[in-house]
Amino acid sequence: MTTDQQENVAILVGNLATEVRISEAGHDPRTDKPFVFGDCRLAVSRQLGGTSFFTVKFSGKAAIIASDNLTKGARIRALVEPVEETWRTDDNQPRSRVVFRAIKVEILNQAQPDAEIVNTIVPEQLTVA
Repeated sequence: MTTDQQENVAILVGNLATEVRISEAGHDPRTDKPFVFGDCRLAVSRQLGGTSFFTVKFSGKAAIIASDNLTKGARIRALVEPVEETWRTDDNQPRSRVVFRAIKVEILNQAQPDAEIVNTIVPEQLTVA
């Protein structure tokens, strides 16, 4: 990753609150195969209590791999980048939200209780000086 890319990533550690949902969006012109997307909700415990829920998205082959290997309740560590999605409602009102595109996902030991993983493990290349 370049320095500019490092400034726009985060690491989320949490449990999948939903299964990975797969959807198709047209065909990849290079392979003439359907281009697939996947998304799920990730429950992340906050240090001061409570839980936040985030949408994590996968694209292409990563979506299929995620769907095949991640199940509801799985504990993961995900390197993600924020992506803003915008759209208009039926009555033409603008809306937006931030979701996270998965760059790398690691499946963690699902037998560990949430309390045992308190600190996010940040690879050396992502540390801020």
